Amino acid sequence: MPSSQSAQTRVEAFFFGRLNFEKQQPLGEGQRHYRLRPIQALLEQVGNPHLQLPIVHVAGTKGKGSVCSMLHHIVHASGRRCGLYTSPHIHHVGERFVIDGRPATTEQLAEVVDSLNAAVAHVDARSAAEPDFGSLTFFDLCTAAAFQYFHLQQVQMAVIEVGMGGRLDSTNVVQPLVSVITNVSFDHTQQLGNTIAAIAREKAGIIKSFVPVVSGVRQGEGRAVVRELATQHAAPLWELDHELTWTSPDPLRGPCHVQVSDPGTSRPLESPELRTKLLGRHQRDNLALVYAAVLRLREQGWSISDADLQTGLDTARPAGRLQIIQRQPQVIVDVAHNPASLSALIETLQQLEQADATPPVAAAEPPTIRCRTLVFAVSRDKDFVTMLRLAAQYFDRVIMTRFHQNPRATDLATLAQTWAEVTDPLRPIPCVCIEQPQEAYKLALEQARSQDWVVVAGSLFLLAEIGSWNNAAADVE
Repeated sequence: MPSSQSAQTRVEAFFFGRLNFEKQQPLGEGQRHYRLRPIQALLEQVGNPHLQLPIVHVAGTKGKGSVCSMLHHIVHASGRRCGLYTSPHIHHVGERFVIDGRPATTEQLAEVVDSLNAAVAHVDARSAAEPDFGSLTFFDLCTAAAFQYFHLQQVQMAVIEVGMGGRLDSTNVVQPLVSVITNVSFDHTQQLGNTIAAIAREKAGIIKSFVPVVSGVRQGEGRAVVRELATQHAAPLWELDHELTWTSPDPLRGPCHVQVSDPGTSRPLESPELRTKLLGRHQRDNLALVYAAVLRLREQGWSISDADLQTGLDTARPAGRLQIIQRQPQVIVDVAHNPASLSALIETLQQLEQADATPPVAAAEPPTIRCRTLVFAVSRDKDFVTMLRLAAQYFDRVIMTRFHQNPRATDLATLAQTWAEVTDPLRPIPCVCIEQPQEAYKLALEQARSQDWVVVAGSLFLLAEIGSWNNAAADVE
């Protein structure tokens, strides 16, 4: 039996010696660097484990991680062994490969990579002999490892999150039971295109013939693309705000009812009261997509009760989705990394403030003045100009920093200059630049009073370098 250190060495050698587009942006425009042939060849060498797995495939710009987490826990609550593949990871690579809520251990991953090494060598040899064939990337290997791990562990269903785009994403080799597309917005525009229609076309590239589709795409041009591709593939389509709607007395954190008006049924379907600990209107959108996906699974014979549904929703708490990790001062971490996700974060924070506002004890007592501090770092390929313009409309203070374990980080000089350009000189908002994320976070906490808020956002890579936080009992729901 190999030692733990030996297992770690084997895992690192397998995954981290490859081109990694999470850390290095491809040169040039478009997706000419992304090819499915290498991963298809690799999977063929090990018996196509992905084709032996019942799968729910999830794409989108916003919300796909939350949708995947909810679906994973719901399927597990129904008594089935369920796999979950997501990216990127926060602290260790095993977080990408989850079964029944538990990340893969280093020893488990070592067994998986051992079973893939010969096949990888075979594909590498072909890549060397045929330059146009393409080469296996870091994400290819992660995706292949996920399928192999879930197959070897005999999971009964897997929820698979697209890494980027959809059409040419490594995960798009699956034949799913249901395809889910969450809302789309501008992100990865160099690879996916600079219009909503172009981005939606890449995301909708996961649509397969006759496979039901649940879509949260709201923009008119994006909707048109999803409908077009669903029609081409004869894929039954339910869309948010059309066949799929929800109501709630409290869109911030209250329960909701989901209504499905399917032309194929004689009457509308309505969910029981569904609750999620995730905050915000956007999370109720995600819950509606999840409920619709569960209905599509039920149509195919999967027994998932309403009780299973609620148990899974109670358990689903994906890390870094408006996660409150401390009170007095209130500390919130969020993976918002583009303008749309940061806008949703700010909207939810504003709603939280309104919901939690209490009148002063005495009429003469002044209201509490809260200082909102943002600890911010971002990848240079993101639209950080728009993100900082949004931040300037809400936050009272910003601490700029940069992550160091990913070379895509925006440098502090650029962030400081951008902040000066997007803020009003007649209403200066304090900005401090600190090189190390942990020091930036420490300063924010030291200077915060009990009534203040500290928000960490801009990148999952920032959250990873802040420290070893997770879903703790102190989290506020």
